[in-house]
Parts: sequence; C-alpha cells; structure tokens
Amino acid sequence: MLDISILLVEDEEIIRIYLQRILKNLAREVFIASNGKDGLKIYQKNSIDIIISDLNMPIMDGIKMSKEIRKVDKDIPIIILTAHHEEDMIIKAINDGGINKYLFKPLDTDSLKNIIKELEKNIKRVLKPSDILSSAEKESLLEGFN
Repeated sequence: MLDISILLVEDEEIIRIYLQRILKNLAREVFIASNGKDGLKIYQKNSIDIIISDLNMPIMDGIKMSKEIRKVDKDIPIIILTAHHEEDMIIKAINDGGINKYLFKPLDTDSLKNIIKELEKNIKRVLKPSDILSSAEKESLLEGFN
C-alpha cells in the first residue's frame, strides 16, 4: 500500500464505486466526490496527494475544478478520466487545467495503478499549500466556487 491520499471525483456511481474499491487497496486514504464542486470542498479540507477526476460532470467539470486547484497548488498530480477521444478536449484539459495524465474510459485499471505508482515517486514530501493554509484561507481563495 502506498502512503498517499487520493481524491477521486467521478459522477457515474458505478465507476466511482468500482474505482474506490481499487484505490482503497492501493492508497492509505481515498476521498470521494461526485462532482467538481464537492471535489474542491474535499480538497480544501484535506491533505491530498493525487487527484483523479472525470472530465465531464454536472455542477463543475474536471477542467474547471483543476484550474481552481492549480491556483493554490501547482504541483499536485491530476489525472483526468474521459470517455471522449476528442483531441481538442484533451488539449484543453492539459493546457487549461494543468493536467498531468489522462486515461480513456473504459479504464484499464493496471494502467491507472501504474500511473499512480509513477506519480507517487515524484510527490514532494514537503509541506503543500493544503498543509499550510487553513481551511478558511483555502475557502477564501476558492470562494467563488463554493
């Protein structure tokens, strides 16, 4: 088991439950959200090492959530999951959302596990903004999306 915490943001319940089971066997702690807005709230209140998010979700999509998180944390690894194979959407996610990796659905869980293990090696074991900023400070930085 890796000594990391993962935030999984996925609106499709079946996929969310399936990935949660896989991630709980891989990471020390797994946080779950069903949309980007809830994902932001969880991020604000917890120390997260890796974010895995669906691209298209109601309320707030994965790109918008990633852009907001990048305002306070430039280093956190973000993996986007998408059923869309459209090149322009992927380029937008990488350029606008600061995405590190992306995977297409249906997911190859071995690829996801390998990406997480690869990213875990590069996680900086220094204090991150989520460790330094109080919940109130993080909320004020992201207040437009609460």
